[in-house]
Amino acid sequence: MRPAAYFRTARSKLPNVICVLPGSSDKVIIVGAHFDRVSEGDGVVDNW
Repeated sequence: MRPAAYFRTARSKLPNVICVLPGSSDKVIIVGAHFDRVSEGDGVVDNW
């Protein structure tokens, strides 16, 4: 697991986490999620 950052503009740093778990199969599983946030406070938690 390692942290990564995506820069949309010079003022916005969007943190991410990238994790690779090597296995014995050639199959791939990709899992994604997000957490909403706005400047006035936390956004909605909708990662059900």
